[in-house]
Amino acid sequence: MRTMALNRYDSFWQTLVTTKDNILKDHLSIVAAGMSYYLLFAFVPALSSILLLFALFSNPIKISQQISSFAGQLPTEVQGIIHEQINQFLSQTGQLQVGALVSLLLTFWGASKGTKALMEALNMIYSRKEERGLIELNLMALFITVSGIVMSVLSVAVIIILPSVLKLLPLPEIVHEFLPWVSWALLLLTFTTFLAICYGFGASRRWRDWGSIFSASSLACILWAITSLLFTFYVSSFGNFKAYGTLSAVIVLMFWFYITSYIVLLGAEVSASFEKKARALH
Repeated sequence: MRTMALNRYDSFWQTLVTTKDNILKDHLSIVAAGMSYYLLFAFVPALSSILLLFALFSNPIKISQQISSFAGQLPTEVQGIIHEQINQFLSQTGQLQVGALVSLLLTFWGASKGTKALMEALNMIYSRKEERGLIELNLMALFITVSGIVMSVLSVAVIIILPSVLKLLPLPEIVHEFLPWVSWALLLLTFTTFLAICYGFGASRRWRDWGSIFSASSLACILWAITSLLFTFYVSSFGNFKAYGTLSAVIVLMFWFYITSYIVLLGAEVSASFEKKARALH
């Protein structure tokens, strides 16, 4: 029993060391910086398209209030950007159909660029050379992009619809108090699933160990949630971004996107290390 425990400890420690070495070898910080640029570019159109799409079927003011409430967990500067977009959206509700189409096109364009950058990074992390043809490569990029957009829309739908539905049910008051936690849990589950799709299909490879992929995506998701909360606390308590003037909100948002991109790539590094061991056993 003790020998098995020591072997597991040695295996875990070796995985950490391998991941650390690969982070330096793959220049993860530089790649994450490039990904955060595409995330920043797609953020505003994505928010606008989500607002506009749901406004076609529901009350725009109610939707805006739900998203504003959920955004309360984010740094104040990021909340400012979201509130500004919501106010602009409420003043242009007469142009929903055209606005939804334009925002969706911009979102899709920015997200597809970010997806291809992520796929290139995953090829590097998994030590794979791109062997897919042009059609297969673009179809896979389309699949990952659409998956991300659909999951984002579903996440917002849960945030907006779930509280309204449960209020109609005769449930105890304590259930309503746990609603925000349920929404966060569903959001994290959705994000974990999206990461698993990225890790599983982003790189050019045929062999996959889905156990390693889901373990790494779960670890990355938990780390992202904890880091995001700590980053929000730091910005609200100690961070001094006023030196950037009117750009402070954009700087905070881009830094958060950088952290997100880095953790996504870090999860891929962990997945690659796990899969290397799993493949050695086959």
